[in-house]
Amino acid sequence: MQLHCPACGYENLTGAEVCDNCGADLGGHDVPQQAGAFRGRLMGAQLDALGIPEPIIVSPDTSVAEVIDRMHVGEADSVLVV
Repeated sequence: MQLHCPACGYENLTGAEVCDNCGADLGGHDVPQQAGAFRGRLMGAQLDALGIPEPIIVSPDTSVAEVIDRMHVGEADSVLVV
């Protein structure tokens, strides 16, 4: 795993105390952030706007063969068992 220097952007090894490129202090920059600090491009996007198809839902008593057939027809890589 790499640690990007906040000053110059150089990729240092995780755990480095100073940047190998510019000498900036890296102390505490490899500490994991709380989930609330995430700012991804999908943050706040409505799921409907992403164009995700409805999930395939099966009951626990559905045969594996039927589930696989439904996955092939629906071009899905997973199903919900409820």
